[in-house]
Amino acid sequence: FPSHDSLGLIDKLGIKNFRGVIMRDEFKTLGKTLEVEYGIYNTDDSNSSGQHWCCWHRNASEHRANSTWFHFCPFGADPPKEFMDYVGKEMVMTSTFQIQDFDDNICGQLCVIIIFSSTINSFFCFFKSLFNSLQIFFCCFIKINTRKCPEC
Repeated sequence: FPSHDSLGLIDKLGIKNFRGVIMRDEFKTLGKTLEVEYGIYNTDDSNSSGQHWCCWHRNASEHRANSTWFHFCPFGADPPKEFMDYVGKEMVMTSTFQIQDFDDNICGQLCVIIIFSSTINSFFCFFKSLFNSLQIFFCCFIKINTRKCPEC
């Protein structure tokens, strides 16, 4: 899923405060974080062609002393050091379960879905409802592809 495809979808969906599609070592080029921001990054560095897409979302709220970041990796991996350096000491919620098989190449599409979903719901409602929806979606997808789904 090339970065220009992600940018095209983000643009068509009208997502504001999108920081861009970057490589893992380019977080330092973003400068200061925004109160509301979204972005997609590749787990590879800028000297390589890329291997896997992940995304992030931040929505600082007036009623919270500290803002919360959300990091999504379709493989359920922890955020890289470069992301953690970018967000500083603020709280990061992260997906901890794998929803994409290692031989699938849908990580870019999943990131766009996550980002778009987060723009239409409150942050915590988004987190809960999105993963419930994705679980149902993937159970159906797996059944369609004649694989058994352990959840259904």
